[in-house]
Amino acid sequence: FYAHTEDGNLVFEGVFAVDYSFKEISRYLIELYGNQDDIAVFVVEAAEPHYLIATSTSQDIMYANVKANDPLTLCEPESEEEGEECTTVRVSGADLGAFDTDPWHPIASKALQEQAKLNFPSQETVLVKENEHDFDAATYFSQSIRYKKDDLEWIILAISPM
Repeated sequence: FYAHTEDGNLVFEGVFAVDYSFKEISRYLIELYGNQDDIAVFVVEAAEPHYLIATSTSQDIMYANVKANDPLTLCEPESEEEGEECTTVRVSGADLGAFDTDPWHPIASKALQEQAKLNFPSQETVLVKENEHDFDAATYFSQSIRYKKDDLEWIILAISPM
């Protein structure tokens, strides 16, 4: 905001508030970490069900257009034309792998669930296997940190292949 000086000039005093959309935060993460095979970053709400805030993998996964009677099934564009009722929902960390084909999303969902079981231990690495029943399945490191500011509390989750 600006304030008037005694001589009538405007002087910049500071910023009252800054709002960023989820897409803007994702764009920033994509700029830093996008299109990399060795790391992915996810930001989720700390409160269950850990709604997705941003990700370094996609700008368009925070919301999903799903069937009203089946919230884990995406509505195809022709579904609404055929009279099927669809609704837009926020995507939770647990449902992350259900709505698209990005290879990081199922791993992120598993990592988030494992981290949540341990109450998101800061500075502790939690291992996540792509498939718990397959000895040769890929294993990933995951680390989380809490971000708190006023009433806002997020979990920042970084995942990297072993």
